[in-house]
Amino acid sequence: KLLKPIFENSDDYNISKGTLSTLLSCYSKSLLSQNRIDEAIVIQEELAKKSPKNLDHKIQLAKANIEKAEWSVAYKIAEKILELDQKNTDGNLISAQSLIGMNKTEEAKSFLDKIAGQCELSTLVSYFNNRGIAYIRRKEFVKALGFYRNALVFSQSDKEKIIFNMALGLFKGNFKKEGMNVLKSLKKMKGFQKLLATKILLKRIFKK
Repeated sequence: KLLKPIFENSDDYNISKGTLSTLLSCYSKSLLSQNRIDEAIVIQEELAKKSPKNLDHKIQLAKANIEKAEWSVAYKIAEKILELDQKNTDGNLISAQSLIGMNKTEEAKSFLDKIAGQCELSTLVSYFNNRGIAYIRRKEFVKALGFYRNALVFSQSDKEKIIFNMALGLFKGNFKKEGMNVLKSLKKMKGFQKLLATKILLKRIFKK
């Protein structure tokens, strides 16, 4: 509703609707980088309505919902992307990420197979781990878990650090049983980092 007058009166600004869409899309990405997620979503929703066959608008809208941990919403948008282009890398990646966020990792595997070797895994791991930490700081522990699950799936090393963050988040959120289950998986891992992380975690738990 806020953007409708702008589109309808774009001639008044001596600017084409295509150029306006590009500018608004860039602005939306800028908002997202500032963690102004709801504002970015409003813009991308309007752009997606105006250009229903434009994949980029749908992709950006899905990514914004991923940022917000709205996994089921992002998955539905990804379905629409894949309806238009079954081989779309972003569509398959977002589908996988959304399912993992919803703790449906087995269902995500078919999408992961389609994009094998097409993504920069270290970047994805860093992004999801950092988002998990951000949600822990906000005390939104359930949302944080979806990001940590994604980080674990895409990680090829340092999994113990992600598991450590996940376990700590669960304990902070008073999900002690779930935290202990995660801690058990950490104890099974080999190496000095595993031992160090376990000791740090135990100290933090028993300080409470």
